[in-house]
Amino acid sequence: FKNYVVRTIGGISKRASNQTLDKYVRLVNNAENLFGPLAGKSVLEIGCDPNGNFLKYLCSTRSVGPAIGVNPCLTANIESSEFTLLKADARNLPFADNSIDAIL
Repeated sequence: FKNYVVRTIGGISKRASNQTLDKYVRLVNNAENLFGPLAGKSVLEIGCDPNGNFLKYLCSTRSVGPAIGVNPCLTANIESSEFTLLKADARNLPFADNSIDAIL
């Protein structure tokens, strides 16, 4: 992938919801500063939390598509109408080169 990584691998902290929302807002703003508007772009979150909370937030505030999260600690792949969570390792992603617009 020839994209920039916006944050380090790891989940969003499980602090008070206002702090978490602030992190989500900052992450989306930083991503849009790098990639331009995320609307209509495919987004990959490396190290997503097991519930896909950030992807839920992203999908509720931007019309991204597809939104995919990967985490090797997931017990199984999860698909919803908004996003997909994959049990995968960031060192061996199941995507073709240049198929993702933004990696977070």
